[in-house]
Amino acid sequence: MVERKQYTTDLKDAEWQVIEPYLLRLMPGQRRGRKTSYQLRVLVDAVRYVLRNGCTWRDLPGDFPPVAERVLPLRQVANGGTVAQT
Repeated sequence: MVERKQYTTDLKDAEWQVIEPYLLRLMPGQRRGRKTSYQLRVLVDAVRYVLRNGCTWRDLPGDFPPVAERVLPLRQVANGGTVAQT
């Protein structure tokens, strides 16, 4: 994996410590089963980049994961409705 540069939209360590337990509950596949080749934190950073900069997934800088690796785990959470139930 290419070393990723830091962006202003990246989570701070303290922010990540707060949300990580919730995300692991919502995405149990991150602990077992099919693994993505990217850390969950990088996927969250990609979402924040898209929201802040108003770009499409395909327009993310090349040091973020490929589109399929970014979208599929997050789509599983959205389609399952687990965010709304929490």
